[in-house]
Amino acid sequence: MNSIKIKRPVLFMITAVLIAGIILIAFVVTKDPFRYQENKSPYDVGILLENKTQYIGNNSKVGALIDAMPLPEGVFRDKFELYIDMAPYGLTIYYHLDDDSLRISEEQFLRNSVLLFALVDNLDKVEHIGFWNNKALSSTPFRFTYTRADADRIVGGDVRQFAESDEKLAELIEIVQLLKEDK
Repeated sequence: MNSIKIKRPVLFMITAVLIAGIILIAFVVTKDPFRYQENKSPYDVGILLENKTQYIGNNSKVGALIDAMPLPEGVFRDKFELYIDMAPYGLTIYYHLDDDSLRISEEQFLRNSVLLFALVDNLDKVEHIGFWNNKALSSTPFRFTYTRADADRIVGGDVRQFAESDEKLAELIEIVQLLKEDK
């Protein structure tokens, strides 16, 4: 009988220590393990606002914004060019694809462009050009071009208003996330 009484408290203590350890690991691994994260955004609002700029000619800020934008799977960013001599001020971003069988959809490029128009005050035009690995296919690259008017039309006003605060930029990100792929 004494052995049963001794085993129960030991079993209880081992179980309690294991549960406490699991909870401790959850707190160490995640910053807030109890917060529900249904649709975690691929955009980092802090980085985007930190690199907001008035001028497309600010190469380092524009480069940081481009690098902070997510891409479709299998698409890799290459170089970018800035057109700053006269209006319309523009940006061309080049991409490459390692898999020649990828079907490229424009939605992620449109989302990224809308955010770029919000974060670069004098940006008028964004062009995305992508080349396949196969040189024969790369003679006809994919190409998506957007203007500030396109971005303003999507949000129903001047898209730059969304770059005034973390909350407003998060709202714009929610809006662009609604731009879903055609299946």
